[in-house]
Amino acid sequence: MKRTTRLKLTSATMAFITFSTFGVGCGGPADEGTPRTSTTQQQAQRGQDLYKGMIFGIGPAAHYFDDVWQRPEIKSRVEGAELQAKREMAAERMVAKISELDPTFFDRFSNDLRSGNHLVIDQLLTETKQMTLDAANALRKDAGLPEGMDLSDTHNAQAGTWFYVETVVAAAVAAIVAVVVTQFDATPLVGDREVTPLHRDTWVDILANKRFETM
Repeated sequence: MKRTTRLKLTSATMAFITFSTFGVGCGGPADEGTPRTSTTQQQAQRGQDLYKGMIFGIGPAAHYFDDVWQRPEIKSRVEGAELQAKREMAAERMVAKISELDPTFFDRFSNDLRSGNHLVIDQLLTETKQMTLDAANALRKDAGLPEGMDLSDTHNAQAGTWFYVETVVAAAVAAIVAVVVTQFDATPLVGDREVTPLHRDTWVDILANKRFETM
């Protein structure tokens, strides 16, 4: 009888160890899912911050893109408290629309931009350009404006307020967004074409050599 009891206790102990080690039974897989979800959310948030910094020159990651936004000929055209507020509003709404269109975009954006791989970053810039255009046109549609942004308009700050829902953002802000989107082969040109371009290969090389991992 004692031998039988001892065997039962041993079996129970082994079962407990098995369940605990491999996550079988109560709470195993569910508990493992929590940190994975948290990591994904953090990665997406990091991607949003990097996107705002690159496209709008704002937010906690903006300093990574000083090569563009701190250039005197660019900075002089985007300064001012009112314009800053509109840029921030536009950035938030653009990020929200992109997240709606593709919930995984900012996770990829963060991974690819920090990859250090020139080819991956080059492809990311192309994807980002298209995604931003898609989001901008979706916002046009939401606002009841004609669909299909004419890329020829993006060089003209007076082309009109094609951007945004509820509170229409000023044409100057729209021009910043549109010109950045269409000038991924160069730096943003705001209002004219006299700014010395930062060509695509140079820009990709700069991004590939930045230390984004400190975020």
